[in-house]
Amino acid sequence: MKSLSFLAAFSGMYDALKGVLRVGAMLAPAKTSSRNAKCRVSTTTTHSLLSGLRVGILVCGLLCAATLNAQTWQIGTPNAADVTATLIDGVMTIRGTERMMDWYSQGNNRPWYSVRASITTVIIEDGVTSIGSNAFDGCTYLTSVTIPNSVTGIGAYAFIGCTRLTSVTIGNNVNTIGNSAFSGCTGLTSVTIPNSLTNIGLGVFSNNTSLTAINVASENANFRSVDGVLFNRDLTILIQYPGGKQGEYIIPNSVIVYTFPAFEGCVGLTSITIPNTISFIADGLFSGCSSLKELIIEDGTNAL
Repeated sequence: MKSLSFLAAFSGMYDALKGVLRVGAMLAPAKTSSRNAKCRVSTTTTHSLLSGLRVGILVCGLLCAATLNAQTWQIGTPNAADVTATLIDGVMTIRGTERMMDWYSQGNNRPWYSVRASITTVIIEDGVTSIGSNAFDGCTYLTSVTIPNSVTGIGAYAFIGCTRLTSVTIGNNVNTIGNSAFSGCTGLTSVTIPNSLTNIGLGVFSNNTSLTAINVASENANFRSVDGVLFNRDLTILIQYPGGKQGEYIIPNSVIVYTFPAFEGCVGLTSITIPNTISFIADGLFSGCSSLKELIIEDGTNAL
């Protein structure tokens, strides 16, 4: 972590105050013939300088405080300096020209782990090419993130457990999203998968209890959304049912397999019909489906 030292901060304040004094000296009259006038000018100039000093001290103090609160880390790979993360007043800005590092062990080794609760906004600037695994795992006060077109990959568990995340924009060049990348984002209401996506991990949007639709850009050659439910392009694999989608659901007869956990944490699901094209129902498939009252299995299936 890097931060501005107190010596540098007060040096900046000193320079600013010298500037205020120079301005005051320039404004003061050089000469006058009246003693009373001299007194009046001297008093006026003194008040102006004092006012200027007060403003200078206030402005410099605010600037120094903001700079001193800034925290910066080098997080690029293969060269750490190629990507930096700077946190100022809850806003984390990621900038650089390479990939972010990956973090494991639930992200406990991230450099901002101890201050993760202070992160409210993440801005990833154009040039960064990937978001590291576990990068923002458990940043529960994070509300929005924008992923630019330079990013091609989002690591596993990158935003897992970001319960206040309500908005995410996925860039048009993202081709891979890792396992559970947005799982447990209970404030997320909708998301759109871009045309570029070719690979998606398991449970990417599982346990998102406010999510009512997973949309897919119309020109995506690999995935499709039907009534907000995510499938592969030819509708043979059911990938994810949105956790906040309400009511009953009939799985299309084209589906022959589903991913696990396609239905985990779907609190709005009340009834589901499984076609005879599906030959296996895994234990725990409907874990966390607290409103599910009816499971209908069509005749001819060997799912049970």
